[in-house]
Parts: sequence; structure tokens; C-alpha cells
Amino acid sequence: MSGAYDVIVLDAESNGLAGQAFAFAAIACDAAGEMAAVTYRCPIVGPVDPWVAENVLPVIEDVEVNCENYAELCAALRQTWADWGGEVKRSRMLTHIAWPVEARLLLDAFPGRHVWKGPFPLNDVANTLTDRGFDSTSVDRYLEQQGLGKPVGNPHNPLYDVRATERAYYHLRTGRSRP
Repeated sequence: MSGAYDVIVLDAESNGLAGQAFAFAAIACDAAGEMAAVTYRCPIVGPVDPWVAENVLPVIEDVEVNCENYAELCAALRQTWADWGGEVKRSRMLTHIAWPVEARLLLDAFPGRHVWKGPFPLNDVANTLTDRGFDSTSVDRYLEQQGLGKPVGNPHNPLYDVRATERAYYHLRTGRSRP
């Protein structure tokens, strides 16, 4: 689905906190809610970080490897941003705890002079959680504390994570749960 959306939410999984991303999901939302979703994954290069092997790989077994390599993963991110009107509309890109995983992926996807075509400013829901007196490290905890439903799936699956981030963000902005 293509179009120009108000908010694009991004989550990536990487091979260790400072490692290279190997999967990302993004959703495009407007006032009505989620309008489009994508998930991309490439093979992991090098030894797999033990934490990733234990906590991420089991919950993304069903996420197909649909990119041949990291360069193709970055190209998929650029194309998604373009297809969804991010550069033209200057859509708000939202993440939860963008540094270092999503920030590195975005810098690799929009290198050098192409940085101007990427999402900026990058909005991080962690800052809003902090400003409102909540734990900034967990959108799941926020959803639980507020009695809001969680998305289908599990944390560390990037599609689950973007949906949880968007639900928390929507509630923080409007005081309402997502329909």
C-alpha cells in the first residue's frame, strides 16, 4: 500500500546492541490507525550474539528472510519510506529507544548527503514516557499500567514492537486507546 501517512513507526532487531540490524518492521498510520505494515529480514552476518539467540530469534522464526543481505535491507527501508510519502510529506518517524539500533540502521540506509532524504527529526516515544513520569524503557509496561491491550505477538518481534510503540504513543498523545 502506498500513500502519505502522518506517522511511520520503525523497529529493528540487531545482532547485539551495537551490532548490525538483521530485521525491521514499520507501520504507517494516520488518524484512523494502522494503514500499512512491512517486515524485512536478512541473514545475520558473523557469530550470533547469545542474547539475540535466546530472546529474539525464537520469536521471529516466522519472519521470512526476504532480503539477501544488509544492503538490501537498507534499500527496503529507503523504499518503504519513499513509498509511504515520508520524504515528501515529512512524516513523523517514531521509534522506541532509537539509539543505537534504529539510529544506526537509518544512518546506513540514508548515508552521507542522502541523510536529508531520511526521517528527521526522529521522534522517540521514550522521551514522552520520561516527560510524563513513566519508565521510558518499556512500552509494554506502560500499556499494562494504563490497562491498554497489547498487540498480538511477542516483544522483540519487530512487528509486535512497532505496534506496541504506536499504541503507547497514541495513548500518550490523545489519552485514548487505539480503536
